[in-house]
Amino acid sequence: MFQVRKNLTIRDQTSRGERAVNTALIRRAIEQLNEDNDVLRCLRSMGQANADYLRRQIGPPPSP
Repeated sequence: MFQVRKNLTIRDQTSRGERAVNTALIRRAIEQLNEDNDVLRCLRSMGQANADYLRRQIGPPPSP
């Protein structure tokens, strides 16, 4: 919290709503993992969620 006390810019552009969505995705994936014991499915789901998050934050990849 040093940055907050010194009024420095915190470089996190993620909104609270976006964090809530990401937290819900992680929670759902972990619950599914606990029920199914399917690690690969969990990793695949989280990989897709991460790719979607990056697309929203930095835009689509450049065209070749």
